[in-house]
Amino acid sequence: MIITETTRIHHGFRTSVDASHRPDATAQAIAQFDRLTDRATVAAVGVALHHFTEPLGLEPDLLLHRATTMLSKQARPLIDRPDGLVELRELVIDPRRVAAPDGRTAAEFCGDAWEEVRAIALDRATSACEGAETFGQMALLNLAVIRGVNSRHHWWGTVAWNQHVDAWAASRQPSRRQHNDVRVDPELAPDDVLLEVLNA
Repeated sequence: MIITETTRIHHGFRTSVDASHRPDATAQAIAQFDRLTDRATVAAVGVALHHFTEPLGLEPDLLLHRATTMLSKQARPLIDRPDGLVELRELVIDPRRVAAPDGRTAAEFCGDAWEEVRAIALDRATSACEGAETFGQMALLNLAVIRGVNSRHHWWGTVAWNQHVDAWAASRQPSRRQHNDVRVDPELAPDDVLLEVLNA
């Protein structure tokens, strides 16, 4: 089934249905892949989306944006490690992982959905580890990069996120410190600021 891009309004900001199944999506992702300067961070975003955000099955809102950012940041240091995929598997299935700025764990954040989210994450992460034995870890991490690039939402760590921050800054003219804080740590930004950036 081909999913066409559809814009929605949810919790006050615009979002789009994932269009990664469009015929031209892979070609576009590869083109963007070649231009990326920080592939490891985008790979971390892809890991977070594939193992947490998408299995949770919620429409993107401010809280989910914060939670996805937190997992992406937790995953980022593991991307470059020799056993990174194994460590990433342990991360995404850990019910005690801090998942929200208020200190809620992954299990608390997901509530009744946690067991299903964990099962999907375990299956996907285990498949990645097994695939790495044949194709190498880098090949599997490159797939994570493509997932991050293909996302139709402007998550922290992506090119789209930086573009939205810059558009917001051009409009609001925040201090240099606030501009940098929002770019680097959006999970800590006030709701009104994060909403403005996401809508920029």
